[in-house]
Amino acid sequence: MAFQFRHVMRKISIEKIKEVPKDSTLTLATLISFIPFFFMTLFFIINERALRISSGYGVLDFELAWTPSMINRIFTAWGPAEMKYQAFIHYVDYLYLVCYGLFGALCILLIARKLKGKLQRIGLFFVLTPILAAIFDSVENIFLLSMLNRGADVRPYNPFLASLCATFKIAFLGAVLSFIFIAALLLLARRYKVPGIYYYLALLATGVIVVWLLSMWKLFLCFVIGAIYFSIVFLVIWSARSESQQEA
Repeated sequence: MAFQFRHVMRKISIEKIKEVPKDSTLTLATLISFIPFFFMTLFFIINERALRISSGYGVLDFELAWTPSMINRIFTAWGPAEMKYQAFIHYVDYLYLVCYGLFGALCILLIARKLKGKLQRIGLFFVLTPILAAIFDSVENIFLLSMLNRGADVRPYNPFLASLCATFKIAFLGAVLSFIFIAALLLLARRYKVPGIYYYLALLATGVIVVWLLSMWKLFLCFVIGAIYFSIVFLVIWSARSESQQEA
């Protein structure tokens, strides 16, 4: 009885999200949410670049340090003034995670509504991925701020827990970007009646290029995001082919 109730409630919530808010309202909200997302993303990119140039270590290195020795190395390179400024940056990040969580969820919902059948249901569940990324980001910030405020007195478990949360955050953000790209490309391919083989080749080429670029930047990201991307490619293609076979 409890299982049937949960099933019915889940079905009602999924049906409701297909219609509420209206498409016009959803499109407007997505466009409006893009504005703070864009400018804050630009702000963090500039900060990351400046930090790498001045010290050799960026925020991403800090997030994926994993060990106290690596944290101390980064703090030595940054110095007290930079550490204080980066603490401020991480407080600002709490606002940013709301921006990207909202913008990502609205983008996925907008795309999911244009899909059909099983693909649409998958898309509606993917609406949760930017929210989950934001949750892990907020927990990660707790550990990062604790280390920034303590300085050299780094508790042994803080770097590991921060990096673990950062890994989940990156994985969910990778899922967000992957699904948006793969599903949007599928909609375009269907609209312009592009042969399936070209769609598959475009997905493969994009995956190879992304993995190659990430491997030159940070090898760890190559494995995390690469695995996520190709998993979603398989999921979307399998769902689309199953849907086509049922229609046939």
